Amino acid sequence: MLKNLLTTLQKTLGDNVRIQPVPCVGRCQEAPVTVVGQNPIATATVEKTMAAIDTNQTNAPIANYINREQYEQEGGYQTLQSASMVNVTPNISLPSWKILAYAV
Repeated sequence: MLKNLLTTLQKTLGDNVRIQPVPCVGRCQEAPVTVVGQNPIATATVEKTMAAIDTNQTNAPIANYINREQYEQEGGYQTLQSASMVNVTPNISLPSWKILAYAV
């Protein structure tokens, strides 16, 4: 599928556009992906990629995220707040020494 996508795009676009196969763009969950400028095209097809090129969509769209204040007004962090108000005592004894583990 990916090879067909690359071949078809190369034939369709010719030398007007540089097509560069790369090993990773960090979007495996949306594969196959083409990138037009800095705009990743999820589940890419020739048609979707050509539409982005034809309309000069070279920047990724910015999602309409809510800010922290709105998130809190809509009930965000309630579980965290209620959990932090509970006095929890572990029912196991821990040794006096500690183990610090971290990934390098």
